Amino acid sequence: AKALVVGLATRLAAELSPNDPRVAEAAFRAARDNRHEARYLGLEALGHVGTPEAIEVVLDAAKNDRDAYVRGSAYTGVANAKRFDLLPRLRALLAKEGSQAVRSEGDEAIKKLEQMEAEAKAKRGKKGGEQERAEAVGRPREQRQGGESRGRPRPR
Repeated sequence: AKALVVGLATRLAAELSPNDPRVAEAAFRAARDNRHEARYLGLEALGHVGTPEAIEVVLDAAKNDRDAYVRGSAYTGVANAKRFDLLPRLRALLAKEGSQAVRSEGDEAIKKLEQMEAEAKAKRGKKGGEQERAEAVGRPREQRQGGESRGRPRPR
């Protein structure tokens, strides 16, 4: 029970203060604990910490941890990090996974990452469109699309 409480506190602290070195230290400690309750929550916390070292520990656990539940939570940890660049690596790891429970957890994490990636791209696209409109408004009318303003030909 103690490992569960410590793990939950660590995960919550990582959600709230991912850049705090004390939180990162606690997350690393939990992720390397002998008790699976601490490890799975520590891995999810390390995802929030998101440093390269943290992500490597999470990915190593996804591949090598002896406990299927812990391996599954490692995928959640990567999703917590919002690391879209790791999608191909996660898919490759998942393809080799023998546990249906881990595959299910991994699929869910991958879908979450894909959704976050799509939302980020849409947001960037929207900002790009807003910038183009702002730039167009700032240009003299002659330089706007087709030299026309508001769909009417410019008087000559």
